[in-house]
Amino acid sequence: MAYFNGDKPYLASGADMGKIKIWDYQTKQCIKTLEGHKGNVSHVLFHLDLPILLSTSEDGQTLIWHTSTYKLEQSLKYSKRINFLS
Repeated sequence: MAYFNGDKPYLASGADMGKIKIWDYQTKQCIKTLEGHKGNVSHVLFHLDLPILLSTSEDGQTLIWHTSTYKLEQSLKYSKRINFLS
């Protein structure tokens, strides 16, 4: 789970079936569901300075999402799963 404190406090959570949920921490409502991974999402991380969200999954993909639009910006594929340190 990742936390972002920009305009509003948001949480991002990875889930099975390749989905990422964006939650409004104050209202406890899911505001967006991101789909793009082919495996279970293992890590999500909001960048501290840039308006991006990074996510990895069990299929070895790292996806970069723009946090203003929540559109997929870039997909990276590695032979091994990447773990984020936070």
